[in-house]
Amino acid sequence: MLIIEYFEIIERFLLTISPTRKVERHKLAQEVDPETMIIRHKEDSRRFQTPYQYVKQCQFELEYVDVSAEKTLEQVDRLSNALYEERFLSNSEEQKSIHVESFTFTTPALVGENISCTGVLTVTETISLPQKTFEKMSNIHNTYRQLNKGGM
Repeated sequence: MLIIEYFEIIERFLLTISPTRKVERHKLAQEVDPETMIIRHKEDSRRFQTPYQYVKQCQFELEYVDVSAEKTLEQVDRLSNALYEERFLSNSEEQKSIHVESFTFTTPALVGENISCTGVLTVTETISLPQKTFEKMSNIHNTYRQLNKGGM
């Protein structure tokens, strides 16, 4: 799955748990209105799991901006619960999914006139490596011969 699809899956999930919230991508907290969630890519790492597949691990910063620390913490805590309850976030059209590994968040901080709280969402996807294909046997021919009376 491409990185842009990860953003779409996460954004779709965020809008399902709170449809009135605004979701932005790659913005700074000072540039958005209160009650806004910002998604930013943080890190990407990959490792082989078997000779036939590898694991892609991505981290995203999810920053929630609101007018008070209480509202901000409440929303981020709800998000954390929802992520752990869901465990898999999927793209419904193609049946692709990413596994929620962890979500941690920080203490709220003052950003301009608003309060923001940043969480780090870690997700993984197991990807199969392309395998060589070999031509199948088309025909198998059997040959029978009669053995002499004495053996061979």
